[in-house]
Amino acid sequence: MMHQAFLFRRLLPLIALPLLSATQDHSLVDSAADAHLRAMFGQCIMVAAYSNGDAAHMDQLADWTRNGLVGGMIWMQGGPERQRQAINRLQKLAEQPLLMAQDAEWGAAMRLDSLSRLPWPLTLGATHDSALAWRYGQALGAESKSLGIHVNFSPVVDLNTNPNNPIIGQRAIGSNTKLVNAMSSAMIAGFHSEAVMACAKHFPGHGDSDSDSHKGLPRIAHDLNRLKALELNPFAHAVKASVDAVMVAHLAVPAMDSTGTAASISKPIVSYWLRDSLGFEGLIFTDAMNMKGLTQDLSPGELEAQAFIAGNDILLFVADPQAAIDALVEAVHEGRISFSEVTERFQRVMAHKPPKHDASHAGMPPMDRKLMDNLSLAIAQGALTLMHDDGGIMEQSTYHVITMGNRAVASLADPGEPADGQAVALLHMADSKNPWQQAKLSADLLTASEAFQAAGHPVVLVQMGNPYGLRSLDLHRFDAVVLAYENTTFTQQAVLDMLELSPDQRTFPGRVPVNLGIHSTWSKASLSQMGLAENTLDRVNDIVMEGLNAGAYPGCQIFLARHGKQVINQAWGSLDGKLPTQVDDLYDVASLTKILATVPLLMQDHQTRGDGGLLTLTMEDLLPHLLGTAVGELSVKDVLAHQSGLPAWIPFFQDGLDSNGEWKANYLQSERSDSHPIQVAQHVYAGRHWPDSIQEQIASLTMLSQTYRYSDLGYYLFQRYLESKHGMGLDAIIASAWFEPMGIGMTYLPLDHGVDLMTIAPTEHDELFRKQVIRGTVHDPGAAIMGGVGGHAGLFAKASDVARMMQLYLDGGSYMGQSYVDEATLKAFTACVACEDGNRRGLGFDRPQEDGPGPTCGCVSPLSFGHTGFTGTFAWADPETGTVLVFLSNRVYPDADNWKISHMDIRTRIQEVVQQSVLN
Repeated sequence: MMHQAFLFRRLLPLIALPLLSATQDHSLVDSAADAHLRAMFGQCIMVAAYSNGDAAHMDQLADWTRNGLVGGMIWMQGGPERQRQAINRLQKLAEQPLLMAQDAEWGAAMRLDSLSRLPWPLTLGATHDSALAWRYGQALGAESKSLGIHVNFSPVVDLNTNPNNPIIGQRAIGSNTKLVNAMSSAMIAGFHSEAVMACAKHFPGHGDSDSDSHKGLPRIAHDLNRLKALELNPFAHAVKASVDAVMVAHLAVPAMDSTGTAASISKPIVSYWLRDSLGFEGLIFTDAMNMKGLTQDLSPGELEAQAFIAGNDILLFVADPQAAIDALVEAVHEGRISFSEVTERFQRVMAHKPPKHDASHAGMPPMDRKLMDNLSLAIAQGALTLMHDDGGIMEQSTYHVITMGNRAVASLADPGEPADGQAVALLHMADSKNPWQQAKLSADLLTASEAFQAAGHPVVLVQMGNPYGLRSLDLHRFDAVVLAYENTTFTQQAVLDMLELSPDQRTFPGRVPVNLGIHSTWSKASLSQMGLAENTLDRVNDIVMEGLNAGAYPGCQIFLARHGKQVINQAWGSLDGKLPTQVDDLYDVASLTKILATVPLLMQDHQTRGDGGLLTLTMEDLLPHLLGTAVGELSVKDVLAHQSGLPAWIPFFQDGLDSNGEWKANYLQSERSDSHPIQVAQHVYAGRHWPDSIQEQIASLTMLSQTYRYSDLGYYLFQRYLESKHGMGLDAIIASAWFEPMGIGMTYLPLDHGVDLMTIAPTEHDELFRKQVIRGTVHDPGAAIMGGVGGHAGLFAKASDVARMMQLYLDGGSYMGQSYVDEATLKAFTACVACEDGNRRGLGFDRPQEDGPGPTCGCVSPLSFGHTGFTGTFAWADPETGTVLVFLSNRVYPDADNWKISHMDIRTRIQEVVQQSVLN
């Protein structure tokens, strides 16, 4: 930050204790030592300053500065010129330069009058553009510097994973670690380009709180694995990006400090997790010391002492610096704080201060506001997000514009009535005065939309306000929905410019950066509306009933969509011969798990890597314990394409049975215990060692010929890799990254998630291994031994949820405006990787056979992809026809050797009917 020689000269007057002879009064020594401590502690205190404050406030700041009671100030409300002048006066009074800071996450307009702001960080996040993020940080840095500020308390790197969070909201960049890391790193670099310090906050992560630390102490109850994988990840990345400072939140995080102490005064959290574990060498700030999340149990003075003991360098927003310093010095006398700790913190603070002669940025010209305005427009244009568009409404040439909302601008609306059949662009212009402002749609707006639709006018909702305002709303009430995120002159211009463009020029580059908690239903259409023959359902019904009557399965669900619209969602038969099957009942989808859980996560992993991504690696690159084994040398690509030489399967369950078919006690017990904690089925528990034994068996395999051979074994390894990387179970990873944001009920371990047993289709009556009818736990024996969570099997779902994932794949990896995987990665994984060698497979995905028997009717396009499952399941998507077809059954109930579903070609015949219906 500065020349070491300058730093040494500055420190000399403070760190050189008087050299007293043995005959001098020791009280003088004590007095000198205390004075020295007070001077050092003073540099660690930052008070609040208001440039709109009265004369008494300014006199107080001047008095604290002259007496060395403060080392810096956080500037709150006021005006830009008043702030510059006040800072110049105070810097001249200070013996040591004052470190000036400001909470200016979207610009100094957050605190000062007469200034325009930048878009909210969430709007920036929607652009997914790191170049814009760099410009954002650079603009904030330039503005801070022009106002005499050295530290901007930005960026917010909290992952806003909780839509109910009352304090973070649009202050967050997003809820995805990859996005937040990329954008925040660019912002930090932008700050540095202006020689202004950036501060990542609020450690260890305020994004998933349900309460506001300004009003109470929020509690983050996640376990350590989840915290490392998500909440702590952006802070670790910010440290690698050379962030200058980190602000610690007032949060209770029991997994990091079992006492439940607020993070800002917790030594384990500040000193161990932040300073030592993350290796952070910069400044650590407390959050404001006057917030009620911290002040309810500790008195002034003791509060500051606790914060210093915890490991913070700078105590922020101290109300009474004299009382704080008295308490800190007393803590040294009591042995709670060591002299070396004080010296270390003091030196770190001083090392981050600017030289005295330029501490106030005296003479800096005011920032050119046009730079911020140009950036604001670029972000507004880049953030526009198309959440859904039924029937290509956004491809129309003209729109009749209507503005509604409590900040509507009537002059922007078109006069008169829309022309016959003309689409209406309904601009919901909400209040965007702060990032917490609600922007819910009014009853009047919904009524107006319905009236226009009833009159034959498609309606496009443009949400110009907090996107969380759309929660709990079925977006298919509108024909199309566009997110603009906020209501400013720049978003207004961006929206109107977009509407005026010709359809071939109209683009929506933005993607929703957070989980909005919007769980849309399928938009429905008739068969004929979607270009399907009207007798399609009758023909499908005939095939389904043929299978039912022949005993091929007790019941089934079928879901058919075309161009994103549901045309069939129906259930037949029963779950168990008694209960009629419903469309919301859950089926064990068996190997569909591969393309619904493991492969999606591997695709995300692949696209975060450069130089060929995941597909250039070997298995030992993913799992170091495979180093030196034949399995370790296998390429990830070959394992995914089922051409690695791995055997088809291993009957791992046989290890748990003796020669009489009875359970071996060290493998299986009827009661849960420390040695047998893994539930395999109802009242069946596996030994703790068994999953590791499976991994060892796979690692020691001798490879077969490298020809096409379908194998589950690689997915045990992929599961181990993903869980090691993310620090949590595969079920938790896929739920947090895909299922929960998408609002789908697909899940591992349904009984653990409150699903009624009687709404789950039973599978086999397993007389050999588990000795019971399997219901509510996974059918696959290997996945059962893994505790019900497998990379190859274990998911339970209804047909409509499986279809939702398949539709996402058809839509290029996006759902409701949020991107889960990029289109290029999807194409790489669904393409044929070794057709020339007679292997039809993609990477994880199955593909249509060229001729003869196979997973499809042989009549779908070569672009199509999907998978089948052992329990009688099938999911297929065809980009050429825009169709998604899902068939779920429990053909294994009660006998897994019942193969009538395959012998009768039930699934492929249904697919053929759909294909013929489309083509005709």
